[in-house]
Amino acid sequence: MRHTIAATFVALVAALPLTAAAQQQISGSWSLTSIPNSQTVRLELRTENPSGGYHDQSSEDVSLRDLHLTQTQLQSSGGRAAFALDREAGTVSFEGWLQQGQGGGRFTFEPSSQYIGAMQQRGYTIDEPRKVLTAALLDVSTAFVDQMNAAGVGHLTYNQLIPFRALRIDVPYVRQMRSTFGDVDAQQLIPLRALNVDGSYLQEMASVGYAHLEARQAIELRALGIDADFVRRLQAHGFHNLTVEKLVQAKALGVL
Repeated sequence: MRHTIAATFVALVAALPLTAAAQQQISGSWSLTSIPNSQTVRLELRTENPSGGYHDQSSEDVSLRDLHLTQTQLQSSGGRAAFALDREAGTVSFEGWLQQGQGGGRFTFEPSSQYIGAMQQRGYTIDEPRKVLTAALLDVSTAFVDQMNAAGVGHLTYNQLIPFRALRIDVPYVRQMRSTFGDVDAQQLIPLRALNVDGSYLQEMASVGYAHLEARQAIELRALGIDADFVRRLQAHGFHNLTVEKLVQAKALGVL
């Protein structure tokens, strides 16, 4: 009986009307610039409001492969271009021109109702088209959401999922930080990654006497640009065995 009720509930949820985000299409202008010595471009989008004015702008590095483009097309002497970015959250279709590593034109975004429904099942109500577009540009897939849940970081809010994906916080990084600092949460993982606190930095700090940093200490040190070289220069001037607080004070006071 319980299984029958549960199945009926799931069916009712699936039958609910689509959100506004799934029903609305976004359009606007795009521009891109090739990134030297890479297979990546910097893609910028400007979306339009119903009256025709621009009201939102985003920028993201995207691979040529994801855009179904080649270097030959990108570096052409000039010509019309049509390509697309297909993501689980929806499809961004581009029309315009490409010439010598640059391009521009118009785009439309078609949100995926399946994605919105799948995210709703995971506890996310994405009721604005621009949020779905952001999810598409960053490739915030349901697989990524499931991976983060499995990694033990807890239920991330939508506003946490975005920087997690933008900063490329993945399962190996979460595991590394948790093995180092213990039960770090999303509020700590975001600045840790943003400041590039990684295994290399932590090993360097351990080599100069700071092997047992707390997450908040690593964030503070990295934010101030305090690294192993700074500690060695302090030690060369006779400052040994300083606490983390003293290191911070030394940097703030411009001791070196």
